[in-house]
Amino acid sequence: MKNVFITFSLTVMIMIFGTLYLLNENTVESLVKRNVNSVYLVESESINKEGKKGVGMGTGFLFNKEYVVTNAHVVGNAKVVTLISKDGKKIRVPVVATDVDADVAVVRLVGENAKNPPRVLRFCRRDEIVLGEDVIGIGHPWGLIWTITRGIVSGYDRFAGSGRSVPLVQTDTKILQGNSGGPLISVKNDCVVAMNTMVNVADQTKGRFGNIPFSIDGDYLRTRIHDLIKHKKIKNLILGIQFDSDKGLYVKVVVPFSLASKIDMRIGDIIHSINGKPLTDVMVLKSTLYKIRQDEKFIVTVQRDGKKLNIFGKNS
Repeated sequence: MKNVFITFSLTVMIMIFGTLYLLNENTVESLVKRNVNSVYLVESESINKEGKKGVGMGTGFLFNKEYVVTNAHVVGNAKVVTLISKDGKKIRVPVVATDVDADVAVVRLVGENAKNPPRVLRFCRRDEIVLGEDVIGIGHPWGLIWTITRGIVSGYDRFAGSGRSVPLVQTDTKILQGNSGGPLISVKNDCVVAMNTMVNVADQTKGRFGNIPFSIDGDYLRTRIHDLIKHKKIKNLILGIQFDSDKGLYVKVVVPFSLASKIDMRIGDIIHSINGKPLTDVMVLKSTLYKIRQDEKFIVTVQRDGKKLNIFGKNS
């Protein structure tokens, strides 16, 4: 009787876990079906500084009924690019805006191409992103079109690459040439966690082995991409201060003529929050500043001479 009970229990457990596995796989499969038609193969031709023609290939996705976003390095200096949809249809579309520093470009569907667009992909809010959550990528690595890759969110609020001015999401999802500009989609929330953009290549001379993929933070794009369309550039908020690394957010230097100097931030100030959001380190500070839109007002709360003080500014 005991053996029968154990056998029955094992059978039930196998059925439950099997069902959960199938449900999860069906979720991923249905996620791909819902979103793949909103992703495009992007082809561009541009002229480099030496006057030579360069050909770019990457990925883009619809984030608005009229607009498709991709990486600036995919578009280059082209004024018009070709979008190829999942059904093979090719359309020529104008480049609306490109920000090389942020590595973001936007193209616009016009005329007949703007009628009956596919499903718009939604950018995730930060509170929807959880470390370790499952994500999928859709793109065209090395020309292998409509490739689906899968991984997890490994980290966020990353800043990598020389001069890169945007917050990044770290992932173990495979990102190769041709994936650039493609969506990294949350399996749980069906929203774009980030836009795939780069791989930080290993430097074995410094003891670093293995490549780390990064994607531009979707919450950052959600709040700033319309600035790019309107102003033709994303104006990141840079205060112009340096910190004493041994004292956290203790202001060590205020750069002359910087925004910080204009709003009367001072050496010795200790930054507590921006717009009420508590700050724990420089990375959180950067991420918070980068989401303040152009012409938006902000409040920096500091501790000065033992007292808390609100300092008001504007990203203009």
